Amino acid sequence: MAGIGIIANPHSKLNKRNPRRQHLLSYIAGEKGRLEVTNNLEELRKVAQDFRHRAIKVVAINGGDGTISRTITAFIDAYQEEPLPKIALLGGGTMNMLADNLGIKGTPEENLFRLIEQHSLLEEENAFPLNTIKIGSDYGFLFADGTSARFLQEFYKNKTSSFGSASLVVKAALSALVNGSLFRRIVKGDVVDICPTNQKSIKVLSLSVLVSSVPKIPHGIKMFPSISQGEQGFNVLCINLKAREVVRKFLSTLLIKPYREGYGKIRFYSQGLTIKYENPMPYTLDGELFLSESGEIKLEKGPEIQFLKV
Repeated sequence: MAGIGIIANPHSKLNKRNPRRQHLLSYIAGEKGRLEVTNNLEELRKVAQDFRHRAIKVVAINGGDGTISRTITAFIDAYQEEPLPKIALLGGGTMNMLADNLGIKGTPEENLFRLIEQHSLLEEENAFPLNTIKIGSDYGFLFADGTSARFLQEFYKNKTSSFGSASLVVKAALSALVNGSLFRRIVKGDVVDICPTNQKSIKVLSLSVLVSSVPKIPHGIKMFPSISQGEQGFNVLCINLKAREVVRKFLSTLLIKPYREGYGKIRFYSQGLTIKYENPMPYTLDGELFLSESGEIKLEKGPEIQFLKV
């Protein structure tokens, strides 16, 4: 029986707060698991290749959403056409958006203990499939551009916690009342040309375009009606409010009626799409920030990942 490979990101905030965590995880894993602490992308790529050679069938990830997407990208590159290992999320990040979507709670130590127990007892593995979103050479589960990405840029200046994120929302709303600099830095409308695969293109003034294969965005807000699988493709949501409408329509647009088209939203499903911009555009994939210098972003359907429920 192949063991469990465990990847830990020592730079995640919660792991920095608890430097003994890696030792605890290694102790819990014992002979059933192999713990690897990866300090950078090059080390992560080497570990992915090593796990492939060792025929590791389950990879447990201790870290947040960015760590998860980077790890999955490294394993997709390493495994190529070979079947990917199943993934177990241990938590350990600041917001843990993906773990929240899969209903995974508890500390990394608790989650690893349950995983080792299930594996040792040869219990039936309860796996849940999720499609990845491919952008260039990166893979993830939640894309957002424009205002959403600029919000993260501001948040990462003084990155704290999910409470700090909620606090920044309040500060931006108060800044909006006086058209302050914080609001103007974050909330901007951009003319975008959305070109879905095999569908008519849409040109619109957008605050943000979101593309997702999970129903919840950070803070547990269920922005999308369901996890879309199979022929429907990804959930696509374009928020086409004007900047001055954000505060007045925020609750009805994002929270009270999140699933309905209208209320400043355009939504549809697509197997893939290209988004064109008039200027370079910041965007985020699972919390990681990027910049599209070319003014064009192509989103495609990537490999399906099997996540284990622990």
